[in-house]
Amino acid sequence: MKFLTTLFFAGSLLAAHAGSVHLAPSAATIKGPSGNGNLTADGQFFRFWHSIESVPSWTIVVTEAVTVYPVLDYAHARAAGSELVLECNGQKLQGVTKQTKDWKTFEPLHFKKLELTPGTHTVTLRATKAADEAVLDSTGLNLVSDRLPITVVEQGHPFSGAPGFQRKLDAPHPAMKVTDISIPGLEIKAGGIGFLSDGTMVVCSWTSQGAVYFIQGYGGDPKKMRIKEFASGLAEPLGISIVDDRIFVCQKQELTELIDSDQDGVCDTFRCVSNAWQVSDNFHQFTFGPIYHQGKFYLNLAVAINPGGATTVPQVKDRGTCIAVDPDTGEYEIIAAGLRTPNGIGITSKGEILVSDNQGDYLPANKMLHIRPGKFFNNKYTPEHPWASRPVSQPVVWQPQNEIGNSPTEPIEVPSGPYRGQILHGDIHHGGLKRVFMEEINGQLQGALFRHAQKLRGGINRLEWGPDGHLYAGIAGHVGNWGNAKRNGLLRIEYAEPVPFEMLAVRAKSDGLEIEFTEPLAEGQGWDPGYYLIDSWTYAPNEKYGGPKIDQHKLTPEAISVSADRKRVFLKMPTMKTGYVTHIVLNRSLTSASGRSLFAGECWYNLNEKPKELAGEIRPLPADAVVLGEVSETQLSRVDVLHKTFCASCHTTNGNKLVGPSFKGMFGKKQKVRRGSEVIEMTVDEDYIRRAILNPGAEYPDGFQPIMPQTLSESFSKEDTEKLVQWIKSLQ
Repeated sequence: MKFLTTLFFAGSLLAAHAGSVHLAPSAATIKGPSGNGNLTADGQFFRFWHSIESVPSWTIVVTEAVTVYPVLDYAHARAAGSELVLECNGQKLQGVTKQTKDWKTFEPLHFKKLELTPGTHTVTLRATKAADEAVLDSTGLNLVSDRLPITVVEQGHPFSGAPGFQRKLDAPHPAMKVTDISIPGLEIKAGGIGFLSDGTMVVCSWTSQGAVYFIQGYGGDPKKMRIKEFASGLAEPLGISIVDDRIFVCQKQELTELIDSDQDGVCDTFRCVSNAWQVSDNFHQFTFGPIYHQGKFYLNLAVAINPGGATTVPQVKDRGTCIAVDPDTGEYEIIAAGLRTPNGIGITSKGEILVSDNQGDYLPANKMLHIRPGKFFNNKYTPEHPWASRPVSQPVVWQPQNEIGNSPTEPIEVPSGPYRGQILHGDIHHGGLKRVFMEEINGQLQGALFRHAQKLRGGINRLEWGPDGHLYAGIAGHVGNWGNAKRNGLLRIEYAEPVPFEMLAVRAKSDGLEIEFTEPLAEGQGWDPGYYLIDSWTYAPNEKYGGPKIDQHKLTPEAISVSADRKRVFLKMPTMKTGYVTHIVLNRSLTSASGRSLFAGECWYNLNEKPKELAGEIRPLPADAVVLGEVSETQLSRVDVLHKTFCASCHTTNGNKLVGPSFKGMFGKKQKVRRGSEVIEMTVDEDYIRRAILNPGAEYPDGFQPIMPQTLSESFSKEDTEKLVQWIKSLQ
């Protein structure tokens, strides 16, 4: 058995029925002639079914006895009279097709009822006669019933092949209602969001105008919103803090208080609170923040980098630090060092300061950090920072590049509801929102990272809970590697229950991990190892940009136990190592007690510490435990891994442009290339692709920025380079 997934379908042909389980062509096994002009599962369709020797079948798992009514949606434009036999559980049901209008008009073929008993069954669709040398085309088989205790065993991808399972989500979170409250004709590239005591929203915009706006009416009809410019002329305003209705904004070079001394609704005084830190004109020397905590303003100072991602030499003093500014004296003290692009600083209800940082030199992946006095987080530069010799502090979570993050942004705590106490953060490049469950083990914060939402129109840069209880998200597109340069604005996000069926939390035990779900599992599910795909790895940061996963290996639980309330699953894995990320993907067949499928099924747990004497609970295997048998996942090829890890964030394979040209159709194409100050036209051949990998800064496509890391080639072996070259060549 390969793997399981449950799909629910209620199309126009089945509108009168309670629902159905859809046996898709892509989930079928085809015996006999297939492909090369024979029966083929072409996306969501069966095509080219000419021979009665071609026999599709599906494997299903039934958890309780049920009566279903099979319906085959088919098309046959040539003639009527293809004869079919549906076989399952010792029963044979017959059907005959009619001629349809054309090959795109699908009609239902209804079979008699099928009685299913608990267990694993094979559903076979056998043609005994082909009308006019063609059996039919089909969108698949539907098992219709008012109850759906059935899961479909798809072939080859039990842990992928759907949004939220080793790929991005394709929609906002189901508990979200998202309203675009962007102001037509006004570009707001959100650098910070805050609220005055009267409810007025205050937003600073990271544009050349450097404006700050007052917005009212944001909680209702967007067309009735009122907006007023309060200030302008700020230099890269990337954060707002409102303290007792006083407005403080971070600029590149200073922390500024905006004062309306004559109370006319327009700022007339820009008071410098502090400009004590050093800054240059480097494009990457951002100042992020502020947050106000215990009488101090906390800011993050990004390092300077060169186009392409390498750290600039030399750096000015105290870059890559989190600093605390005294608002009375303007002086600052370093709280933590070793940061790179810490675009996001937040504070929890417990007073924990959290910072998001981006992959780069000494950062093999993105990460979320717990900032504590005296800590060093390993990003280094020249001249060496005085704290660079300190022990390296580990992140709360790692965010593998392009898998779950690329440019993470401001973290914010969820104040209420099922996710209370958890953290949300955006991502400018990867997009959407991510969710983090945190726990403190032996004095260290660590936790699990989950997918949460996508398709939010643009990269989420800033988040703030409004006085109305809704979450307000600021979008900030940007040129270069962040992308989405023209996508800016504001969103209102309203949460409502019930939440979807998904992992709520993952907790460390002294001998494994415990998964908590938002609702109970279906009876008998969760006990079999085939429900879990688990691997683990660590990182070895160095001066190179990014970095590979080190010592990546699979983990197989020694034992699995589902709690009595079926909301928790313990995976006994005593060989788990501290300092490693454990990546868990759930089998898509897992369903809840209410019959709901998983919304998303993936998490990354960062094990900094193991709890002491906190073993997981092991319960006896129940008699109704579902046994999946052999479950496997089609493995990615080496070139797929290389593309996913190093290339996918900038280069598509479908012809669309990101911040780099698409790989599709690249080989053999006439391309204008910039070499220094010259622009020449050349044909893309193997040598050009090879040079682009090994020395990306020497030449690059005209019209694109030279942002490929100069050290990228150090992550590739000679064999890897050649595999990429030949693969790109094949994408015609």
